[in-house]
Amino acid sequence: MLLPSPRPVVCSRPRNWLLQR
Repeated sequence: MLLPSPRPVVCSRPRNWLLQR
């Protein structure tokens, strides 16, 4: 899901950051 689209990868990064926070 992250490999097929580079855009989702960027969106997924911030999401993990909030989850880890």
